[in-house]
Amino acid sequence: MVQDYNYKITPNSLIQLVKTKTVIGILASVFCSGIATSTLSNWAIFSLNLQINNKMLTILVCIIAGIGGIAGAVIGGELGDMFSDNEDPRGRIKISVIGIIVGSIFLLGFYQSAFIILGVIGNFFVFFSRGSVCNLF
Repeated sequence: MVQDYNYKITPNSLIQLVKTKTVIGILASVFCSGIATSTLSNWAIFSLNLQINNKMLTILVCIIAGIGGIAGAVIGGELGDMFSDNEDPRGRIKISVIGIIVGSIFLLGFYQSAFIILGVIGNFFVFFSRGSVCNLF
């Protein structure tokens, strides 16, 4: 099978790209997760600011806790690839759901106590879904 690599971006090529199911899935995933993430982060900063009573320290605590998401996305993607190699497509879904449930529990503890390690662990598990799903498409 010969592939034609056309690197010119035209309106027709963009329309054809958006009609692809994987691109629509990625756009929908990014759009929905962006809404959820921005809403949750605004609520988290407001809630933690009520406890800490210092906006800059609150933002710093949230940024430090968010660092766990980087490793979570990488490991979630690797675990998703491992299940994908084993011909088990439901494995990616299991990783995503388990990561979201476990991560949400840790993040709720983080929002209640402002203990940074809970936030790092929570973001680590929540981002399993990001890495696993992004590698799916």
